[in-house]
Amino acid sequence: MTAARAETDLAKRTQLYADMQVLVHNDGGIGIPMFLSALDGHSSKLKGLVPIPVGGMMGTAFAEHVWLDAA
Repeated sequence: MTAARAETDLAKRTQLYADMQVLVHNDGGIGIPMFLSALDGHSSKLKGLVPIPVGGMMGTAFAEHVWLDAA
């Protein structure tokens, strides 16, 4: 992939990507891409919430680290 990205000759780059596809097909196994689109929202009374870049609303640890401000 690095060589293909750096190649300026279109025919050579095309062949490098084709070769890479053969390698992925023969040796790559199975991978199923998954794309989630979500928007998390919460009240300003919810305290202790820390965003996690790879998941929304802190996952299963959500209730262990947050509290509601009674004021």
